[in-house]
Amino acid sequence: MVFFDCNCMIGKWHEKHLMYHDCEGLLIKMRQYSIIKALIFHSLQWRNDPVTGNQILVDQLQTYDMLYPVAVLTPLIDREFDGRKNLLDFLRERKFRAIRLFPLEHHYTLSLFNIEGLMDVAAEFNKPVMLDAGQVMDDLETFYQLLKAYPEVKFIFMNPPHTHPRVLYSIMEKCENLFIEISGMNGFRALEETVSLIGPKRLLCGTKMPIIPPGPSLGRLIYASISEKDKEDIAYNNAVSLFQ
Repeated sequence: MVFFDCNCMIGKWHEKHLMYHDCEGLLIKMRQYSIIKALIFHSLQWRNDPVTGNQILVDQLQTYDMLYPVAVLTPLIDREFDGRKNLLDFLRERKFRAIRLFPLEHHYTLSLFNIEGLMDVAAEFNKPVMLDAGQVMDDLETFYQLLKAYPEVKFIFMNPPHTHPRVLYSIMEKCENLFIEISGMNGFRALEETVSLIGPKRLLCGTKMPIIPPGPSLGRLIYASISEKDKEDIAYNNAVSLFQ
């Protein structure tokens, strides 16, 4: 089985014992675990400056065909990204495969009054929007309203906590544009239960490297009590459909 990892980071962070911090270090881990494609964001995009971080990311990935860049954006499209047209041109020319949002670290909300312009860009760009569980769990009503307001945009719930099912299943039943990345799905038979309730097509493989090792996430998928076809879809096929 091969994997398309939707949740990888490069760049330095305050944690001193990361498994790697650059593309070469990531590729070593990918080869060890049969990961043949990966979506990448940079620590600078997340923790400091998304504008500079976006540029640094694409510069560092340009010689790696198997590593796909993820843009980090904020609602200040005109002030920080030179306007909607220039931003869309940049995203398309640099072949970003997704948009990732960090409203807590970047000090904005997911309320439509704040994020409507950004979501209009995401809808026109026609690539998935990623949001970490920690960014939305305290205000799931606003997240739900965002999903309903933009049914044409595919949203990916990243790093789900083991306590997610009672709320996420209800949202996923109502919003077919919501997908889940499985790295945090570590409850007993959580993966099997999710597949039985919503099917495999909206689940995506992710490891959260280099913050945690890839073994637990990949192992849960490899040894899950689901069909081989479902495993292959989650491991690779679903991501190819979304990001290529």
